[in-house]
Amino acid sequence: MVIHKPLTSAIKVIARGQRLQLSVGGSVARSAVASVAATVIRTTVIRTTAIRTTVIRTTVIRAAYGRPSLAGRLASRHMCPSADAGVPEIPPSPRGVRVQRVVTSGSIRHGSNSVELENNVWLVGDDERCVVIDPGHDGRAIVKSIPVGRRVTAVVSTHGHQDHINAVAQVCDATRAPSYLHPADRMLWDRLYPVTPDKDLADGDVITVGDVDLHVLHTPGHTPGSCCLYAPALQVLFSGDTLFPGGPGATGREFSDFDTIIDSIRTKLFTLPEETVVLPGHGDATVIGAESPHLTEWVERGW
Repeated sequence: MVIHKPLTSAIKVIARGQRLQLSVGGSVARSAVASVAATVIRTTVIRTTAIRTTVIRTTVIRAAYGRPSLAGRLASRHMCPSADAGVPEIPPSPRGVRVQRVVTSGSIRHGSNSVELENNVWLVGDDERCVVIDPGHDGRAIVKSIPVGRRVTAVVSTHGHQDHINAVAQVCDATRAPSYLHPADRMLWDRLYPVTPDKDLADGDVITVGDVDLHVLHTPGHTPGSCCLYAPALQVLFSGDTLFPGGPGATGREFSDFDTIIDSIRTKLFTLPEETVVLPGHGDATVIGAESPHLTEWVERGW
């Protein structure tokens, strides 16, 4: 992407799948990228955080006494004073399983360029155990966010891109937890690691933590092995890079396909209850009911 030189000192670029978040002061323009051009589709003011390779922000999504309405969740999507800007409150399960977001930042190689990314790492569990989803960039910081005595039972990557797997080794070595990846993304994994993942993900698998089941949904398109994790008990979907506010994840890279990701979203994600909260691999949350009416629009625009 080309940014005019007078603006480069004022603009921070945070890749979000197919969209970019352009920060100028506190103003954010969400853009869609087609080759090297960006088309601004909407502007929202949110809290911004400077990107550094060592930055980490940890936020516990606190319990609410009642589940907010769909309208309430949408209203809180960009401002949630008691929890985290960009993420609505997720009530815990009856036995205390809760969702925690750890935001890490780092640089990865994309072709001949170095790209800085800010990633959402999700921890799902109770006081005794948890599952780590999409450990990227800074495994040491992720491990430090997990209290001593809380056992990690699984380290799950929703797909094989570097920023979703490059901290797997650190987290697994520190916690002795097994790593999970869909086998269709092994060609991406093998670029980084000389050993295989401990376990394969497959559509229909269930990973249980406490009284919450995480259902594996194979949603190819962003990559052949992309998966989402659906937790009905929490009414939450961990969408990786398959679904974001405003559209699907990027399909301009190798091994990706636009028609395939649209089919995955249509058949696997938009069949979920509309109040399901979508927690993606980058950036803000959304809900299924806010995104599903726009599927035809995404197909027509081609991204």
